[in-house]
Amino acid sequence: MNYGADVGTISMVVFREAHGVKKPLALDDEAEDLAALVGGRFPRKPPENLAALKFQLRSGGANAGRGA
Repeated sequence: MNYGADVGTISMVVFREAHGVKKPLALDDEAEDLAALVGGRFPRKPPENLAALKFQLRSGGANAGRGA
């Protein structure tokens, strides 16, 4: 078998630690909803209404958990 010239080579990428505090971007309502859905954790128990769901997704919710 021909494994090529890089056989046995280990590759690693290292990033420098970020310094300072970045300010969060100001989002409109639609972008904020999308960010909550993408980064949020879905609640174990169904919320009572839309406002409760939005609150749970944005805050992480005490009862949040994926796939439970």
